[in-house]
Amino acid sequence: MVWSPEIEAKAKRWAAMGRKQHSPTFLRQGVAGFELLGENIAVGVLNRTGRGSPGWAVDTWYKQMPASSGKSVEFSRETAMFTQLVWKNSTSLGCGFYSGFLVCWYGPAGNTEGDFDTQVSPVATNTTSCD
Repeated sequence: MVWSPEIEAKAKRWAAMGRKQHSPTFLRQGVAGFELLGENIAVGVLNRTGRGSPGWAVDTWYKQMPASSGKSVEFSRETAMFTQLVWKNSTSLGCGFYSGFLVCWYGPAGNTEGDFDTQVSPVATNTTSCD
């Protein structure tokens, strides 16, 4: 995964005007050479470290899939942030932050129907055992 300044600039723009909601698809089309960008958002990101930090938000997205599941998943509202976070074909990332709202955009977008078996590995461990 590489950081994309172009994606970052667009994500920052949406964070500043997005009213703490998911962006419309058209804003994530044709950015940084990608047909479509994927998106994860978090509200209540208030600190640089600890609970309420960007790292906490990413950890929360990851924890959508419990380690005990040990299976691949299909798209659902309950696992969408996790699956985009770990989507194997996503290679670029840019995030923006404004007034407690974190927006991360991924290129290319994940959560493509029919690709979950090859793009999302079963969760082998939880984040606490990675410390």
